[in-house]
Amino acid sequence: MTRTNLVKVLTFISNSYQGKFKYPLDSREESKFFTETWYSFLQDYDYQLVRTAVKKLIVNKPTWAPTVGELVHEIESLITPAEDKISGGEAWQLALEAVRKYGYYKAGQAMDSLPQMVQKAVQCYGGFSAVCHSEIHSSFARQNFIKIYQELVNKKRRAELLPPSLRKETQAITDRFKKGADKDLLKGGEDNQEQEMS
Repeated sequence: MTRTNLVKVLTFISNSYQGKFKYPLDSREESKFFTETWYSFLQDYDYQLVRTAVKKLIVNKPTWAPTVGELVHEIESLITPAEDKISGGEAWQLALEAVRKYGYYKAGQAMDSLPQMVQKAVQCYGGFSAVCHSEIHSSFARQNFIKIYQELVNKKRRAELLPPSLRKETQAITDRFKKGADKDLLKGGEDNQEQEMS
């Protein structure tokens, strides 16, 4: 998305939330800084996708204007594949259907029939044989599986909710720390904390 398109989006939000979201701001410098802040989060996304997400937020949250973070969440929600929107209960049902269809001896085929996140949940649950040996109507087995599935989905969503450029930036920082190249930077942060405490 271009900065020009972002200005259109911000103006659209301002017109939709009159008195609650002001754009442009009082000074040109403030407006420029505000625009650059939003642009740093939205630059990787298609203009039409951003507009659609804004419209959806306006309808679903008519009282308060969205923050840039809420807008990014909405954009990512729009582009998330349907199989990644499966609920924990639906994931458990898919696993049980695979047990009914393929049985214990065709575990490979059963696993291949499941969406990727459900496969991961099955593996974390103890594997396909553990699902096969579960009491189908046991609320404990169901709740345990759903909890595992939700933790996996939440972890994935946290990573994917970052805009692509921020993901790259975060990964670069992580890689630098893994290599130990910035031990001084880490140490500098600890020194600053010690100074703040004293």
